Amino acid sequence: MSRKVLIPLDGSTFSEHALPLGLDLARRLGAEVHLVRVHEPLAPLTYAGEVPIFDPGWEHELRTREEEYLRGWVDVVGERAGLRAHGALLDGTAVDALASYMQEVEVDLVVMTTHGRGGLSRFWLGSVADGLVRRATAPLLLLRPEEEQVDLDRVPSLSRILVPLDGTGFSRQVLDRVVVLARTLGADLTLLRVVVPVFTLGVPLPPASAAEVPPALERERSFAAEYLESVAEEVGDRSLEVRTAVVVHQQPAEGIVEYAESHDVDLIAMATHGRGGLARLTLGSVADKVLRSSRTPLLLYRPSGERAASAGATPPARSEG
Repeated sequence: MSRKVLIPLDGSTFSEHALPLGLDLARRLGAEVHLVRVHEPLAPLTYAGEVPIFDPGWEHELRTREEEYLRGWVDVVGERAGLRAHGALLDGTAVDALASYMQEVEVDLVVMTTHGRGGLSRFWLGSVADGLVRRATAPLLLLRPEEEQVDLDRVPSLSRILVPLDGTGFSRQVLDRVVVLARTLGADLTLLRVVVPVFTLGVPLPPASAAEVPPALERERSFAAEYLESVAEEVGDRSLEVRTAVVVHQQPAEGIVEYAESHDVDLIAMATHGRGGLARLTLGSVADKVLRSSRTPLLLYRPSGERAASAGATPPARSEG
């Protein structure tokens, strides 16, 4: 699946929580590791009624510390994980710089945390992760950070992978990448379809345990089950166990999250795609709601047809670590 794994860091412990899983995946996939940090220039100090003050030495000192930080992790990755690692300090806004680097270096997988806490939440939550999904040329594996210090030997398990499908060929485009990942990890796959019931206004939806299910809903469930079984037959073989599940829920995202939590899912993998043209992506609807409401790691992939609309970003300036 992957030959180059990118792990963005911002100098915080929160971002470093992507390292154990990212390094483990790189090792299993035979990939080289790219550790990247985006340099944000210092703003001049301004005092009331005075001219802003800026000392170029401060900027140089900050860049030096950031480069040393990256070199330190490159050394750790080489010594402790035995992986080939590259460090790069990029200039520019975080999303633009990372997206351009991914395209330039031809990254195959990004592993990163979605947000920190307190002041760090501004950097990762809703800006970098969301922005990269809209620009990324490779799948993004998004994790929730932890409070404690990073332990490289504490690797999250990815033995149960959930793939929600909506019946379209577009949603299935994530399968090729997920199947390779599942075989590499020895993980099981579950294909999930959430059936949204259609009911008359004012008529309550019958409970899932009701003895009588409306014929229309039963037909939808049956159709969804047949669809999933056909997909499972296509992607499954002796080396990969594939299960299927159909749930009925008025909110697809909630149905996905609830299933993942009740079945101890380790990773949710979804394709993101446009609705009403390329301008609006699924991130912002189902995938976005899953990302924001679930603590389960999420693999998001935007197929090539969607990525074309975001091509042409200017390559970022960088210094290698």
